[in-house]
Amino acid sequence: MRFLKLVAIVTVLFFAVSLTITISPLAGFALALPVTVVSGFALFRPLPRLGLGSRVFAGVIFIFVGLGNLAFFQDVAERETYLAALRESDPAAYLDELEDTDPRRWLRELEALAPERYRAEIERREREAAEAERQRERERAERAAEKARQEAEQAAEAERLAAVQARLREMSERAQRQPPPPPAPKRITGAHVGCITKDALEEFRTAAHNNDLRQIRALTSTICTPIKGMEYSVIDRGWMTSRIRVYGNGGSAVLWVISEALKPAK
Repeated sequence: MRFLKLVAIVTVLFFAVSLTITISPLAGFALALPVTVVSGFALFRPLPRLGLGSRVFAGVIFIFVGLGNLAFFQDVAERETYLAALRESDPAAYLDELEDTDPRRWLRELEALAPERYRAEIERREREAAEAERQRERERAERAAEKARQEAEQAAEAERLAAVQARLREMSERAQRQPPPPPAPKRITGAHVGCITKDALEEFRTAAHNNDLRQIRALTSTICTPIKGMEYSVIDRGWMTSRIRVYGNGGSAVLWVISEALKPAK
């Protein structure tokens, strides 16, 4: 943990001095020089009050923060000397050198050394800024139009859904107001017969059981009749036999049938 703390201190000091030299070489030199002198002195005589109680830590400060930034200052100073000479001998080359390395300084020097070129550059930047602003305005207008279109579509969809819901409610209310359709008439679905009396029905059942065709023909031609497909209403439903009213040819009749005949077709 202590090691990481020392590394962090050295890193912060190094970049702080380097940044100062970059912004103002003289101020950076004035900061780097005492750091170098104090840390170099602490190599021989530790200075705990200044946080340089360790010779190792003082050596790291001396090498990386002190000597490193003094070397950096020397490079910066040499470059400044070179640029100053170039400014006097070849202003155009000087401006070209600054344009790629220091755009802000280049613009200041351009105003001093080439006023017409400076005005042209300012006009170009103003045109670009105006075009960028117009582009932003177009984008804002497009976003606003897209938002309005989406809101209109949402409103139209909501209106359509509301209309559909209203029609559904109207249909539901109309259906509730209308009387229910009459139930479908009941019909005899099997091959059954109905007889005028219960005794006649029992006699027919006996003849059918005995397969007495002559008796069956006699009964169906007098007091019994086939009722398959005829509509009917139940008068009295029993376990074995029931009494119903059958309808046909504009009239009706009360007959006895076996209860099996009243079961719906499967």
